[in-house]
Amino acid sequence: MSTPHISAEKGDFAKTVLMPGDPLRAKFIADTFLKDVRQVTGVRGMLGFTGTYEGRPISVMGSGMGMPSIGIYSYELFKFYDVENIVRIGSAGSYTDKARLFDTVLAAGAVSESNYARVQSGFEGDITLPSQSLNDKLRASAAKQGISLIEGNIHSSDVFYRQPSDAKPTYWEKLRDERGCLCVEMESFALFANAQVLGKNAACLLTISDSFVSPEISMALAAREKAYVPYSDFMVGAALRARDGRIFTGCNVENAAFTPTSCAERTALFKAVAEGVTEFTDIAVVGSRRGEVNEQITSPCGVCRQALFEFGGPELNVIMAKTPEDFIERSMDELLPFGFGPSNVAGNSAVEGK
Repeated sequence: MSTPHISAEKGDFAKTVLMPGDPLRAKFIADTFLKDVRQVTGVRGMLGFTGTYEGRPISVMGSGMGMPSIGIYSYELFKFYDVENIVRIGSAGSYTDKARLFDTVLAAGAVSESNYARVQSGFEGDITLPSQSLNDKLRASAAKQGISLIEGNIHSSDVFYRQPSDAKPTYWEKLRDERGCLCVEMESFALFANAQVLGKNAACLLTISDSFVSPEISMALAAREKAYVPYSDFMVGAALRARDGRIFTGCNVENAAFTPTSCAERTALFKAVAEGVTEFTDIAVVGSRRGEVNEQITSPCGVCRQALFEFGGPELNVIMAKTPEDFIERSMDELLPFGFGPSNVAGNSAVEGK
């Protein structure tokens, strides 16, 4: 029996459903990881699929964005299709340097200002909880595969675009410091509420896709103030994170002969290499004319890109920032496509020290 929002028949869904927000991501997961896949619903473009994974029936379906949307789909799956477990899999913005880009977060609770649970069931609290048994299974599976999980509360927000505010601390700093929220997304509070009301199981796994705070940016801003730039007056700071977690800073140092000038990125890099550190994951770069508010991002010059590629490779994450809250991130592969590095001279005895 179909519902107004799901065209599947009873029995079309497995007992466990993976639920990304994007229906096309649901299709990608089904096509990539499941066998014997069949589409079971597609009302309003919200795609759902059922197949098998290692011989076990599994379904995957999009939820759409926001709590009202996942509230509808998860409720119908639980109530009308006898689904027992829903695991939301999505992306989130980090509120803390403990959760860095591409880290995986397992939600211990979803904090929200939303009225969803109060209107839906009369629940007056501002935090809903996942299934502990489901979290235990996810934790065990991650450990078996060597995947590190960061566990803590998450913030489920109704608003993607907030109006700017000068309030200090910021709303997200309060959520981080007072409620222990690691990151923000927009669905799990409603998903957990539905599971609690209907006696089902729900959990949430999130990949950090962006960040509200980055220590690299703050440290790069501090390093910028030390720049020696009597000729250009353009100050640049950089903060380079090593794979072991240490951060090395640098500023640009100009010279009257111009050619000996060292950019901030290479200052940080050479400082790290001089300390015996040669593997890096991230670098933040900030720049502005002395006394001015930077209105454009500053990206590494061509020479710095080549120098960084030597030690960070194509995966090095480059954070180009105006402020700690206003920045973009690109991989070195995007900034230096087809980069020339150590692998290109593999077999050269001089390079390999033979």
